[in-house]
Amino acid sequence: MSIEPEEAPEVREQGFFFKLVGGISRWGAYLGGVTLIVITAIVTYDVFARFLGHPTDWATEVAGYMVIGVAVLGAADAAGRAGGRACVLQVLALPDARGSPG
Repeated sequence: MSIEPEEAPEVREQGFFFKLVGGISRWGAYLGGVTLIVITAIVTYDVFARFLGHPTDWATEVAGYMVIGVAVLGAADAAGRAGGRACVLQVLALPDARGSPG
């Protein structure tokens, strides 16, 4: 048995918990976008500081940690926008009654 994406039921929960998690995910995505702008400013500052002969000790480290933060903040929103596709792929990977995948 395989479930095609068209056959997979779409469930939209509108309870308090789902709204809360959705809001946190959305704000995480916004914060990730702002963080990308800040990373760009830090790296630009570091480039000009090195060009002028005054390299910074902190810019590379801070930008690196911020990139990790952007990945974590954006992961929840990216997973939420994928909808049920990830679940359908998991179901398709399971063996059927004959023992063969899909």
